[in-house]
Amino acid sequence: MNKFDYYLNLQYIKTMKKIFRKGGFLVIIVLSLHVSAQHSKQKMNPELPIIPVGLDAYRMWDQWPSQRIGVRAYMRSTYDREGGNQSADASHYLFANEENYNVSLDVKGKGVFYFFRANHWHGSPWHFIVDGNDNIVQETGTGDPVNAKRIFEKTEFIPSDPFPQPINFTWATTKGADLIWTPMPFKESMRIAYSRTRYGTGYYIYQLFADEKNLSQPIRSWDISQVPDQDVINLISRAGTDIAPKDIKKQSGKKQLNKERLLLFHIKASSSVVRAFKLLIPMGKALDLERLCLQITWDDAEYPSIDAPLCLFFGAGTFYNRDEKEYLVKGYPINIRYDYTNKKVELACYFPMPFFKSAKFELTGIKPDDTEIDYEIRYEPLRCKENFSSYFHATYKDIPKPELGKDMVYLDTKGIEGQNEWSLSFHLHAQSESLHVVQMASNLLKGSGIRILSNLFHALPYLFPGYHTDGLQMAGSCFAPPQ
Repeated sequence: MNKFDYYLNLQYIKTMKKIFRKGGFLVIIVLSLHVSAQHSKQKMNPELPIIPVGLDAYRMWDQWPSQRIGVRAYMRSTYDREGGNQSADASHYLFANEENYNVSLDVKGKGVFYFFRANHWHGSPWHFIVDGNDNIVQETGTGDPVNAKRIFEKTEFIPSDPFPQPINFTWATTKGADLIWTPMPFKESMRIAYSRTRYGTGYYIYQLFADEKNLSQPIRSWDISQVPDQDVINLISRAGTDIAPKDIKKQSGKKQLNKERLLLFHIKASSSVVRAFKLLIPMGKALDLERLCLQITWDDAEYPSIDAPLCLFFGAGTFYNRDEKEYLVKGYPINIRYDYTNKKVELACYFPMPFFKSAKFELTGIKPDDTEIDYEIRYEPLRCKENFSSYFHATYKDIPKPELGKDMVYLDTKGIEGQNEWSLSFHLHAQSESLHVVQMASNLLKGSGIRILSNLFHALPYLFPGYHTDGLQMAGSCFAPPQ
């Protein structure tokens, strides 16, 4: 089995050959890693990192940079097999056993189903068949689908206990989508079927495991009586706050944007991990500064591993805040917050970002003046073995004039930054109608309607818990292990 991780996990692979996209002009590819985990009662290989599964995937967010061996992650969706986007890719099923049993996903193996997205209540009641056990889920709009938008202001899943906020949301909150992030482990099989076919769309993320030896907990079949642990609910509820450790090494200060290229700081330290990176910019200058390019270079490399406009790196296509909200992006590991009292915009990133000798943070593309910004970085010793860790990458590419009939290549890792072998964790920010991730002969993502798949990230508690944005729509990423 090829060890490849698309989206939630990292596997060693020979090469990720190409990422193709059709449509859209702007993309930021945030390459960040997932990490090791806690202790488990299972017999494990002590040489390999523990793979967090189920609710542990939320608890162990500080472990994201570790390699994950023996895991493959998938994204699937309903889609028009002819490629015509018929009915917005809705009502396209694998097969139907009965009138009220229209199958949209059918998976064999041992794994965890992490994400479900449907348009409003369409398709419900939904069947979540886990290891042969049929769990039926509805929501408030199921009972009166014709009038639901008009008569319901608040909606919830039925039953509600297994699907609490903030890891699950219905369309009244998201303004269009029902989102489930309650993990559903399965030992042998996972199937989803829709009772109604009208506008039945589905977008899914799940993982399959080669074996259980290094999982953080055994795989036990999910059923609808299970309720997510309160500690996870409390954890994800902290989205939008400073979640990183406070009592660790810190650099902070002020910088004047008086030169075209500005060095924010250059840290020299043995194996460490950045736990918080924050900028505070004047609210009145936010639109002028949104296209400044953030460049981060790890370990004195020849090329920066992060090279992207500020607005894209922090999760939005622009700093324009049309509705004057407090949060333009409110994520668990990344935020854009408007402080109207002090007339400042806070940009915060809490993705763990390892380095092994040095870390250099710079801003480029500045039009020099007397504008002043505040910065802060916090870091601590890396607790993961270097050969199982990774670098954080973010790449931006603009294709203003696409050529008719030609795929637009946004990332080809072969040879990039001097690396020929990469592992992959994919979080692509883009606007697109079709995306292909090609590795050897297999596609890890199948489907179209990628703009709608972007809704995965609007309440993404695995990587972006509680994440909301009015900017870019989609997400993706990739890494090289350190030498």
